[in-house]
Amino acid sequence: WDDRTLLEVIRDYRVEGVKAFPGYFVNARDELADDVIRTGRAWPLSGHSLVKTVHCNEVGYWAEYESDESGFANPPGTWGEALRNGLDFLLLGDSFVHGACVKPDFHFSSILRSHGATAINTGLRGNGPLLNYAALVEYGLELKPRLVLWFYTESNDLLNLESESKNKFLRRLQ
Repeated sequence: WDDRTLLEVIRDYRVEGVKAFPGYFVNARDELADDVIRTGRAWPLSGHSLVKTVHCNEVGYWAEYESDESGFANPPGTWGEALRNGLDFLLLGDSFVHGACVKPDFHFSSILRSHGATAINTGLRGNGPLLNYAALVEYGLELKPRLVLWFYTESNDLLNLESESKNKFLRRLQ
């Protein structure tokens, strides 16, 4: 059982010379919305790109992955492959799609890839419907996936929608 804190895990990786960051949490950023609108800066939809990302520990080990070029939980190179050869599945959702607390081989997108499909995971913990829609617009339109798998979680997506609909920046997406 790994009882280190998230910051201890990050510290240990960095001591070893590994570029590591905690998993990013993009929702509930009301103060960011004001700044983005005022300055015209971009709204983050993913985490750091091409780094070791330490996500969570619910079952005794720290779930982690190497983030892709766009900062999502996909193997590096997945985006280029999808642009060259076409994309079968674009996955949208929250922590379940992101791969919360499981090893990368058990992410929904990894399972699809293990069956020969091209799949890109844009899920991120805490995403609600408007953040998923933003990922669809930002990434899905360019990738032109054959199918979009939009995962809905009835336990929290309506609450997330209520919160996101109050966000000044995200309201612009509606």
